Amino acid sequence: MPARLVYIAGQVGGNEDGALSWDVDKQVHQALCNLWIALSATNACVEKIVKLTLLIVDHSQQKIPIISRQLKEVWGEHPLPACTLMPVPRLALNGMVFEIDATAVITQ
Repeated sequence: MPARLVYIAGQVGGNEDGALSWDVDKQVHQALCNLWIALSATNACVEKIVKLTLLIVDHSQQKIPIISRQLKEVWGEHPLPACTLMPVPRLALNGMVFEIDATAVITQ
């Protein structure tokens, strides 16, 4: 069966104006909203995502439940895709603390 690979890179916690919240929970939520928008542009849904890469600044054990809860809210009953969490010293802009990349497979 033919398939199309979709690579979505660099979804961060900035809103449509580019503003960033200083709250990690809000940045994760906004980054997932931005991922959903990018995915929708390909006529796909989160269930088509097969791999996630999460980048987080100043990673700590306290951030894992925040990220896990947000991912479970988006995926609901569906299984989560393979996921890599990478602690990083910083991201592209000051104030960014979370970034997500996704790979989706869309069957024709």
